[in-house]
Amino acid sequence: MSNADTLADRWRAARPPVAGLHLDSAACSRQSFAVLDAATRHARHEAEVGGYVAAEVATPVLDAGRAAVAALGGMPDAEVVFTTGSLHALDLLLASWPPGGRTLACLPGEYGPNLAVMAAHG
Repeated sequence: MSNADTLADRWRAARPPVAGLHLDSAACSRQSFAVLDAATRHARHEAEVGGYVAAEVATPVLDAGRAAVAALGGMPDAEVVFTTGSLHALDLLLASWPPGGRTLACLPGEYGPNLAVMAAHG
């Protein structure tokens, strides 16, 4: 068995079985059991103590994840931003660009809310 097969097998084993095949998950891959368990624990903790306290408790975990992603990408931790989704990420990216001449291209079938965010940023 090759390394790729081993990695693919481990990836599949770490996730719930596929209920069907579809091509609509480009922005949200299937979560592993570990992610599902962590999200469940956090949601329960948030229900018990409130959002602000739960967020404070989760901060070291998020910081460790940010550091790991930064090390993987060879960049400073401050360059890694976790967002609520791809639309939020696009909005943050466009808001961070300096004003002036810039060109952004997209396909005719671009997701409507993405077009609205792009239009809002000029």
